Amino acid sequence: MWDRTPTVNGFSKTFAMTGWRLGYIACPKHFVAAFGKIQSQFTSGASSISQKAGVAALGIGYAGGEAVSTMYSIDHHHLATLHKKFKNSEKLNTLAQVITWFALVLGSAFGDDSCIRISYDESLTNLKTTMERIKKALIPLSSDALV
Repeated sequence: MWDRTPTVNGFSKTFAMTGWRLGYIACPKHFVAAFGKIQSQFTSGASSISQKAGVAALGIGYAGGEAVSTMYSIDHHHLATLHKKFKNSEKLNTLAQVITWFALVLGSAFGDDSCIRISYDESLTNLKTTMERIKKALIPLSSDALV
C-alpha cells in the first residue's frame, strides 16, 4: 500500500498551530516530481520560524514536546468522556448553549455528526475549564437523551 499512498498533512490542526501555514507530504520517491510541479504553483517556502516551530511541535526540537503532550492528554481525557455521551453534534450544541452559554462548531459541517470542532486558540487552562463545563453539563444525561 505504501508504494501508492501519499500522506498529506499539516501542523495547524494537529498541533494547534493556527496561522503557521506549515505542512508536509510523505510519499514514495516516484510521487515527488509530480508533487513538486503542483506545489510550486500554489505555495512558497515555509519561513525558518515556521520550520523550527514544526520541529518543536514534533517533539524533536528544543521546545514544544511537553506542551503538545499536555494538550493531547487534556484533549483525549475530556473528549473520550464527551464521545460516550453524544452522537449528534446539533443536539449537543443546543444543550451547550442552554446550559453553559457557549456554542460549538458542529461536526456535520465536516462530514461527521458525532464530532465537534474545538479551537485550541486559548490557554490550556481555559480549554480545560471549557471541557469540564461541557462534561458537567452532560453527566446528568443518559446517552439516549442526545442520540
